[in-house]
Amino acid sequence: MLAIVLIAALASSTTPAATELEELLAALAARADASLAFTETRRSELLDEPIEVSGTLHRTQDGRLVRETTRPRATVQTLSQDHVEIRRPDGYRQRFSLDRAPELRVLRQALVALLDGDRSALEAHFELAFDESDPSGDGGWSMRLTPLAESALENGIELELRGESDRLSGLTLDRNDGEALRMRFETAQ
Repeated sequence: MLAIVLIAALASSTTPAATELEELLAALAARADASLAFTETRRSELLDEPIEVSGTLHRTQDGRLVRETTRPRATVQTLSQDHVEIRRPDGYRQRFSLDRAPELRVLRQALVALLDGDRSALEAHFELAFDESDPSGDGGWSMRLTPLAESALENGIELELRGESDRLSGLTLDRNDGEALRMRFETAQ
């Protein structure tokens, strides 16, 4: 009898970590229409000092990510599946392929899949390591995403998402050239 129970347990494709990940993705998808306020810090060898930007991020019905900054200046970046468009109130407008910015493609793929609660999309684009262990007991989790796309691998892009319970609280994107992006999120009012 014990052997049957053990075989059934081993045959189950749902491990506790997989179950936790599925529950988290479902909870995040339920909140996908919320706008997230963010503060972003970008470091680069090309900059004398880090740049700090703040604004909001939301996903549209058609899968675009819209990043509206309010500080240090108003800008709207719209990331679609293949391109990014940048607009400013002074009339400035630029559009370019995400092939020119692999880190933006990675960011879009990760956030759209996360907000859609789509594990298969995450696994199609990333090697995923989910850690729901939290020594403080407050429901913290982290997800390390290593892109599978060659262009992202060439740039050494690594992405880590962090959160508490059913909320995304932070994101770190690192490149092998020393560039780094850190975002902290709050639910916008």
